[in-house]
Amino acid sequence: MQKRSLVFLFILSISLLVVNIFFKPPASDKKAEKNIEHVVASKTLESRVAVQAGLPLVDIYKDQNAKTYLTSGLLFEGKVLTLQWDETLPEEVFYKKSHSSFPTEKASLVQSNSSVSDPIIFESQAGKLITA
Repeated sequence: MQKRSLVFLFILSISLLVVNIFFKPPASDKKAEKNIEHVVASKTLESRVAVQAGLPLVDIYKDQNAKTYLTSGLLFEGKVLTLQWDETLPEEVFYKKSHSSFPTEKASLVQSNSSVSDPIIFESQAGKLITA
């Protein structure tokens, strides 16, 4: 009786081990593939993220010495695009590239809308076209 029970337990254990090996593929291969995919995805994402120094962002000031900060804007082809921050806007502002030591440049109000948070355009004195 003892031998029969031991043989039964041994055969049952071996059969369960074989079934486990047959139905469960090695998990380390899938984990390694997922890790590689994750690393590749994070590298492609990092390559697509812009660096702030490369963006055409400018700080807009009320005075030429860059003491009174007004808002930030986007510089494109000599024009500064920003959002209206007040009902009454100055006719002339000064701007320079964000976080730089370059001197400020003068810009005049070109287009203004009537309400706050609408887009407005300032044009640089250097950006104006002179036609004869």
